[in-house]
Amino acid sequence: MPYSIAEKIKISDANFDKSNLQKASWNSCNIKNTTFNGASMEGASFDHGKMERITAQRAILNNTILEHAEIIDSNFTNSAMEQARALNSKWNKVILKDLKADKINLTNAQLDKFTELDGAELEKAVLKHVEAIGVSFKNAKMKEIDAEYANLTGAIIEDAKLERANLDHTILDNAQAARINLSGASLSLAQARNVDFTSAIMDKMHSLKTDFTGSKFNDADLRNAEITKAILKGINCEKAKINEATKLAAKTMDDAKGIDGILDVYDNHNQKIGEKSAQEIVHQQTYKDLSFMNKVKHNTKKALSFVGNKIGNFAKAVGAAILIGSIAGTVAAIAGAATPVVLVVAAAGAAASIAAPTVASKIKNALGIKKENIKEVHRTNHSVKNKEKKQEKIQKQKIENHIKDHVSDIVTSALQKTDEAKKSKRQPDANKSPDKLKKQHNR
Repeated sequence: MPYSIAEKIKISDANFDKSNLQKASWNSCNIKNTTFNGASMEGASFDHGKMERITAQRAILNNTILEHAEIIDSNFTNSAMEQARALNSKWNKVILKDLKADKINLTNAQLDKFTELDGAELEKAVLKHVEAIGVSFKNAKMKEIDAEYANLTGAIIEDAKLERANLDHTILDNAQAARINLSGASLSLAQARNVDFTSAIMDKMHSLKTDFTGSKFNDADLRNAEITKAILKGINCEKAKINEATKLAAKTMDDAKGIDGILDVYDNHNQKIGEKSAQEIVHQQTYKDLSFMNKVKHNTKKALSFVGNKIGNFAKAVGAAILIGSIAGTVAAIAGAATPVVLVVAAAGAAASIAAPTVASKIKNALGIKKENIKEVHRTNHSVKNKEKKQEKIQKQKIENHIKDHVSDIVTSALQKTDEAKKSKRQPDANKSPDKLKKQHNR
């Protein structure tokens, strides 16, 4: 019966098992207690129809039109509805387990809490503005779905795969989402309060201004996730996996619970940071520019950063001072005003200036400060380092100017003494008489 036309008629207690109904046009029909098991209905249209107590297991309904249709108390287990159009449709007590419906369009559809989509394949499906309160999507494959503005309150989406899904503006309050895969998904401006995200995979998930109040992230994988301007009041992220690329910036984080055993890649291996509240970890920090891991590192690495910077600056200062002494001593020697003692001091100063970096390095090693850790501190405090460089440059210029002035004074003084010595040798002593000078000459 392909291409059959039957509009606005009633069909009851019929058997269409394994029938060929491809591209049939049965719009506005009322179908009850009828079976379509194994039937081929590809491209058929049931627009504005009503289907009640229908059994269509393993049926083929690809590209079917179910717009404004109402399906009640029916079973479509293991059937195919790929690229079907079911906009504004209603589904009450419908079993759609293991349904193969990639790219199905369910925009504005209504699914009651007794509808089951466990194990369904809904990749790239359109679920915009769908109302699916309490619906079960256990283990469903929903990669790259577009569910913007969908209402999934209380939905069961455990073990579901929603990689790169668009969940912006969705309502997920009280949903059961343990072990859900949200890698690369977008969950912005959404409501996800009291959701169980235990062991969820949220790698590279993007979320902006979402309300996660009271939600559980226990053992969740938040590596590379970006959650900004969120409401994280009362969340629980014990044993959550977070790396340096994780950005967890909250508008409010009151009563958030601990992060026992999070993954800290600062040293590239697992480290347990004890039971702490998230509030303690981010105390006295703003959420504007710092990632969650940077806040953790602020506390755990603060001492290392402080000591490393102080010792580095001290070593530089000592080296600079000794170098100044050696330069001044060498210039004085060249000017002719040096004594053996000055020459020794100059040589010692030069040697010390060369050895100063080695000494500073040994001091750092003795305190357990590794070169790579200092580099890491510098990287994470790049803006501070730039300021220090500017101040250091100004200080260095002042020192160089002071050296020039001091050396100039030394050289000038040395030249004056040399001229005076030469003049004293050329001119006779005015205090001695001619007779005494003659006797001294004869001697």
